[in-house]
Amino acid sequence: MKEAFKKIIKEFHEAGLPAHIDRENSLKNSEEIIAIIGLRRVGKTYMMYQKIKELLKEGVNINRIVFIDFEDDRLIGITENDLDKLIEGYYELYPENISKVIYLFFDEIQAAPKWNYFLKRLYEKKQFRIFVSGSSSKLLSQEIATELRGRTLSDRIYPLSFIEFLKFKNFEFDNSTEFSKKRFILKKFLTEFLEYGGYPTIVKCENILDKESLLRNHMELIIYKDLVERYKIRNTFLLKNLIKYFITNSNRVISLNGFYESIKNNMDSSKDSIGEYFSYLEDINFFFVLNRFSYSLKKQNEFSKKIYIADNGFKRIYGFNFMEELGRLLENAIFIELKRREKEIYYYSKKNECDFVIKEGNKITQLIQVCYELNESDREREINGLVEAMEEFNLTEGLLLTFDKEQEIKLKDKKINLMPAWKWLLNLK
Repeated sequence: MKEAFKKIIKEFHEAGLPAHIDRENSLKNSEEIIAIIGLRRVGKTYMMYQKIKELLKEGVNINRIVFIDFEDDRLIGITENDLDKLIEGYYELYPENISKVIYLFFDEIQAAPKWNYFLKRLYEKKQFRIFVSGSSSKLLSQEIATELRGRTLSDRIYPLSFIEFLKFKNFEFDNSTEFSKKRFILKKFLTEFLEYGGYPTIVKCENILDKESLLRNHMELIIYKDLVERYKIRNTFLLKNLIKYFITNSNRVISLNGFYESIKNNMDSSKDSIGEYFSYLEDINFFFVLNRFSYSLKKQNEFSKKIYIADNGFKRIYGFNFMEELGRLLENAIFIELKRREKEIYYYSKKNECDFVIKEGNKITQLIQVCYELNESDREREINGLVEAMEEFNLTEGLLLTFDKEQEIKLKDKKINLMPAWKWLLNLK
């Protein structure tokens, strides 16, 4: 196995970095282990490449950087004892670096057995700067919490933001764009972003049929690589039906009991299996759970929960009606952007409902309602939900995001700001 490691290390040094477009955010600089967490194919590897490029610009020699993809087929069958041969092989290649700081980038680290013990040994030598990626947030967080406590910082990676999406499209914008002809192209791009999502490979693909084929391929990889293989799942029929249920019911209150009742007579299943599969999908960041807000943590856990999927593009796989789903697609995109901005998010529901409640510390600081078009049919419902939440949390302003409408609505002592979603997504004022 040492020779395999040496070949992989040398190949990386000789080939150099593959072409890639830098993401909006960069990985942290730290003596702690940087753990990069995210769904498969969202760009964790390229975030590592971006960091390597930054190190090279700072003058770090390429031979002091090691990049290993632990899903490389040459590493199949690797054992715990083989991991130490990686470092031995490196120093045999570059003995002159034995007293220098070495930068280690380990992609899909969870494929290596007992990797946490290996990282702990490397960390304690204080000679390595370590970056690891994984598709499983629970795997990384649990192992780190027990064996690497106080030694790690986490960076969660999401599909492309709308800002990054436009960067991949070579579209430049500023505060004057909304007054120029480019605004029509911008809105067309937002529609594409809502419909096909932010997977980098999908964004770079121009052909619609190819986009859909790639999305199906991504889904198959997630199902079989990250779920079936990792968790030894036998009932793939149940798993696929559960995934379809979550995708078609995203942005809504979910009921695992309701799902069980709907399928129990038609397929082999159990409530325990459904609960396990739910936790696996959450573990790999396929969807995120949104709690209904309550000042009581106990009540919060008792309330119904909503889910939001990691990327809008997954809806394409199930042939949804794009025009009917526009509002939910926009809401899902706003939720993921709030997660990307590291906001603490809830939803509000009493007589009416408000989509997003933003909490900072012990205080509710912002309320956001999302509606694709504010038509007469839904105007009262959307505004009443926002106003009720404003009264509940003693706020005088609320934000209502639509596809393209900009307006200020005053209601006695309250103000609702209607803002185009593209302007909010691009942080434009």
